[in-house]
Amino acid sequence: MERQQVQVRLASSADYPAVIAVTYAAYAPQRAKSELYAYVYNETVESLSASQAKHPNWQILVVEEAGQIVAAVRVGTFSPTDTDLHLWRLSVDPAAQGRGYGKLLVQTVEQWASAQGYQSISLGALEVSPENQAMYERWGYRYHERREMTSAPGNFYAILHKPTERMANQTVATYETIADDYQQRRGAISAWTLKSRDRFMHYLAAPAKILEVGCGPGRDALMLREAGYQVVGLDPTWAMLQFAKQAEVALVAGDARSLPIAAASVQGVWAQASLLHLPHLEFSLALSEIARVLQPHGICYLSLKIGEGEQMQADGRFFAYHQPELVAKALAGVGLHVLEQWNIDDSRPNCPPWVKTIARKEPA
Repeated sequence: MERQQVQVRLASSADYPAVIAVTYAAYAPQRAKSELYAYVYNETVESLSASQAKHPNWQILVVEEAGQIVAAVRVGTFSPTDTDLHLWRLSVDPAAQGRGYGKLLVQTVEQWASAQGYQSISLGALEVSPENQAMYERWGYRYHERREMTSAPGNFYAILHKPTERMANQTVATYETIADDYQQRRGAISAWTLKSRDRFMHYLAAPAKILEVGCGPGRDALMLREAGYQVVGLDPTWAMLQFAKQAEVALVAGDARSLPIAAASVQGVWAQASLLHLPHLEFSLALSEIARVLQPHGICYLSLKIGEGEQMQADGRFFAYHQPELVAKALAGVGLHVLEQWNIDDSRPNCPPWVKTIARKEPA
């Protein structure tokens, strides 16, 4: 059956009985497979009304076909300052499945989240239903972390994550615009960058093959090539890559969250002030990719700004700030053991200090 007279809209309180009925019907096969889904069936019109009143920033979107609600999804944040929009209880009536209504709802949420300035969307998928996680991954969501259910210890669910188009594109678009000015302002290699290079070389001698993640206009790529390394420079910004040609290294257009590089193909990774443009939820994705492309015993170097939180600057560039101990923990989580970590003050006004980290990939 094809879609007919379909609209996606926000639910009102008058729709709550239909929303609950659709949710119950959609989750019936899941509950038959596992009692972990029993919590869904505790919802009533009264409890849903109370929940919505308690959390005014939570919304329910529905698909209405020929005047009947046939699909629903809940969205919201857990605090007014969150930049990550959470999505849960995506439900499609079994009689209406196969018409793309679930994907339609998710795409509508993604478009709305981007327009509202959210940086990302996240959701949870119980491990007892791997087909649900596979569906979201087909829609562009990526595994972030595994969490234990507080209501059922010993059972787990996966957190999946996807950046909004606004988040994914704005920083890159800004660098495309300012590439010429940025390249001119970069100036000579700083003394602390040279010291970082020397520490890196202590663990990985030239002529090892190195991937520079976020090479920008090629300043560090040139420095590393002149030190004797075989360098591959990667950046998502085409204008920056044009400037980077002067470094006379191999260049690749790509994203740190999904490196277009073969597994175990490089001996070192250099990421100078690049991963700080990723939200915290995506930082681990980039680290996983670095671990994937590194050979066993390979060395990586990271340079990040110290601080708390995330912000979109007025010039359109996104920055995330990190605590050194959490950087070390995130690296360990993907099999990268910290060899050295040190902090450096930034002499420029109103600039936070930097944390520098060198880590080694542990053999599996």
